[in-house]
Amino acid sequence: MMSFKKGAGGEFTVRQRSLLKEALIFFACVMALIWSSDWLGKGWTYIVGFLIVVPLLLSFKLRGDSARDIGFCVYPSDLRWWWIGLGGLIVSALILVLVGYIITPNFWENGAWVKKFSKVSFGYALGVPIQQFFAQGYFTSRLNQVWPNRHLFVAGLAGLLFGVVHLPNPVLTIGTWFFGTATAWFFLKAPNLYFLSLTHFILSHLVKNLIASPLIGRGCMQVGPGFWN
Repeated sequence: MMSFKKGAGGEFTVRQRSLLKEALIFFACVMALIWSSDWLGKGWTYIVGFLIVVPLLLSFKLRGDSARDIGFCVYPSDLRWWWIGLGGLIVSALILVLVGYIITPNFWENGAWVKKFSKVSFGYALGVPIQQFFAQGYFTSRLNQVWPNRHLFVAGLAGLLFGVVHLPNPVLTIGTWFFGTATAWFFLKAPNLYFLSLTHFILSHLVKNLIASPLIGRGCMQVGPGFWN
């Protein structure tokens, strides 16, 4: 059962309650935007998305979040965690390649598959660090302020939220749940949006071409109601 008690046994402080309410409201706004994007159209989706970001940035300012809290300031003392993260990236990539081989044996012999890995849109490349900024720089950071020093719990909750955002796409929902949990845990140990954005970019590209595309086909990276279109 989720514990709404502070680490030492006391109840939430006013600040903790405020942070949790803020995070839940912002998450609801993100979900509403995703599920109304088809109705709004691309132009209005970007405009509303920008309007959602404004209060988020104000929250960072008003609540005194530092560049370190958000993941922009990387410390040399985090070096050992970088190596752990790199090892996790390599292992995850190998697992995805193995799963891709099970789904489509000898996929690398198909010229069309090789070509897919060279196609990366500018918009997607730009969107990955933005996703990490929201997922880790905001949500994981906020949840950690609500439940300080409960890293496994916070990472699991952050990963669950990241997975829910990708509904109803089954591949992305399951994949981002695990990925979101792992990256949130890493972020809590060594806040580093740069490394996590690179990791997200590499692994999502592998998931798209090796798993999602052969299993789902067109629209394999769609979330929200657009997945069924």
